Amino acid sequence: MNENRVSSWASIPALAAVLLALQHATVCAAPNWETVTKSDQGVFAIDASSITREGAVRKFTTMLDYRQTQTTAEGKAYLSTLSQVQLDCAQRVARIVNLSYLSGKAGSGSLVYRETIIRDWMPIVPTSPIEQLAKKVC
Repeated sequence: MNENRVSSWASIPALAAVLLALQHATVCAAPNWETVTKSDQGVFAIDASSITREGAVRKFTTMLDYRQTQTTAEGKAYLSTLSQVQLDCAQRVARIVNLSYLSGKAGSGSLVYRETIIRDWMPIVPTSPIEQLAKKVC
């Protein structure tokens, strides 16, 4: 029997294990949205499963699910945004790392526009949605 065939058949259990691990990782990576606050504009939520800690800094994903269709500066319609946020609990400052605009409700649909500019750290404003996030993650 050809040795290459034997070794390729021998790798099937390893391949199956990798595929199962990837499937499990995909299932585990599903967002766990928790509502932070509601307003006339929409619902602001955090993906509780995305929160990571590095000293006083927390990193996490937020979603703003708009009640009505919004438009970008280029006139493209979107119904929700997803943001990657960094928040320093000790310094009480936060910044947006990237922001994605999506065509569907609740972070669904196609990508309309993405900003990947890291913004400067800004003070957390009392009574803002970011303050509500700070209370949750710090």
